[in-house]
Amino acid sequence: MTLSSTVGGSEETATAAPTGFGSDFASITYTAVEVVGQVRDWNFEITRSEIDVTTIGQTITGTAPFRAYIPGFADGSGSATVYTTDDDTLLASRLIEDVIQREQNGATMKLYIDRIMNGASVDETASRSIEVPVILTSASLSVNPDDGQSVAINFRPSAAPSFDFTKS
Repeated sequence: MTLSSTVGGSEETATAAPTGFGSDFASITYTAVEVVGQVRDWNFEITRSEIDVTTIGQTITGTAPFRAYIPGFADGSGSATVYTTDDDTLLASRLIEDVIQREQNGATMKLYIDRIMNGASVDETASRSIEVPVILTSASLSVNPDDGQSVAINFRPSAAPSFDFTKS
């Protein structure tokens, strides 16, 4: 088996079973944000439920009484259209497979509202974004001979998103 300790780094060969996991199990975790492919577009909708707190026994007047509400739980859903290639080792192609996995380890999406580049890397202090841990709920493939191959990945938050709308 070969692997790399960094994205795009030189290959390292695993010569022994990993320690601490038994003889036939290893866990690889990405710790940094990983670009999965060229994103054509994305959307993320946040909705809020309302809780009816209307009380019975209001004073009867000539008009119908109005119900009273307070805000309830927030929820969300979204999608991202990602261009793919025929290279099934790319993370963009693996997103399709991950949708149908029995157990998803989860993913975190960082959705840039205005991504500001500083050379070849993103200037996080000047960019605005939404970062959200997600579960992948569906994948829709689109192939058109005049356009690039793309897949629309739908997702829902698995925890509260964080919003970075300020520029420093």
